[in-house]
Amino acid sequence: MCVMENELIGKKVKLTEEFAREYYYDRPYVDKILTVVDLILSYKEDDIKKEFGYNRVVLKDEDGTTYDDDIEEWGVEEVEMTETTFEVCPHCEDEIELKSQFEAQVCPSCNTIILPCSICPVNDNCLNCPLSNHDVEEVYNKHFNKMLEGTGYTACFVETSELYGEDDDEVDEDDPYYMMPMYEAHIEDENEDEIDDTWTGRYCEAASVAEELEAFISELLEQKEDSSDEGDKQIIGIQDVESSQAFEIVEELIKFNSGRLIHFDQKSALVLWYHIRKNEYIVHNVYKGLDKWVLENGNYLDDADDAMLAFLKRKGKKLSISVSFSEEDIEDLRSGSLFKWTYPDSSGIEVDVELYQDDEEA
Repeated sequence: MCVMENELIGKKVKLTEEFAREYYYDRPYVDKILTVVDLILSYKEDDIKKEFGYNRVVLKDEDGTTYDDDIEEWGVEEVEMTETTFEVCPHCEDEIELKSQFEAQVCPSCNTIILPCSICPVNDNCLNCPLSNHDVEEVYNKHFNKMLEGTGYTACFVETSELYGEDDDEVDEDDPYYMMPMYEAHIEDENEDEIDDTWTGRYCEAASVAEELEAFISELLEQKEDSSDEGDKQIIGIQDVESSQAFEIVEELIKFNSGRLIHFDQKSALVLWYHIRKNEYIVHNVYKGLDKWVLENGNYLDDADDAMLAFLKRKGKKLSISVSFSEEDIEDLRSGSLFKWTYPDSSGIEVDVELYQDDEEA
């Protein structure tokens, strides 16, 4: 006998037309995508048929209507599974695609933890939410370790022992984060050795830690892809696409994400754009996945000037200043003389340079 396992709860399913139309009567949910919200193994009343167990399944359609039905062995075998469900994130208000699994997950748009309420088995009774006590560390580690699967790296997302403001007299007790727990994260290799320069900042907002950790992971994945022809996601250079087509690709990606394009550099595959709803500036790489172009490895900034600096830094733009000092100049500097001038860069940017001897080291 085929018995549906409990892990099916929260999954999106579509019953075959044969089962939905021919088993006793025309069911009202024929051709609909349904969510399994409850599953009870039961038995028929007839003692002779008691050995043939069947499942009583509570299904919910996309309008929230529930159906309580008996699905026998042959009907269960013909259930078709869908892998994802759509949810509107309450934090960033983007409509996102989540796995059809009833568990706390991470919003791909803003990195906050989101609950898949669209497939909730308690019928919108949020006071009895079965996921309200989710473990923040467990959710994020599961999410990021899925990204790192097969790389030999592991994400380490932890709640620190430090409470914000407990050892800092300058933090006002009226601060909304006062005495709240703080999080941080880093990446380890398969020997549990920490990877250099992958420690995030320490924040009360777990999403801020997740954002930095995602950037580190994207960089590691990029390095691995550069050194190997294998992998699920290979970088196909948009640099090789005809320029007008490349610009159209980027414009469509930005529009899809409710953004306004500021600058696209095809040679470095970098995009600077403005997220209209979130009121933030974002620097992204343009990658080619298995079947579509995507924006990944982003810097998210509130200030346009900071965003442009991040764009130039990732593009590899460097300002080189060469200063020739004689021994006499060095002695003058040690004696307290001030060297000050304006350095004109070839791009037209003027940089003020000032050299002096600090009093503490004089």
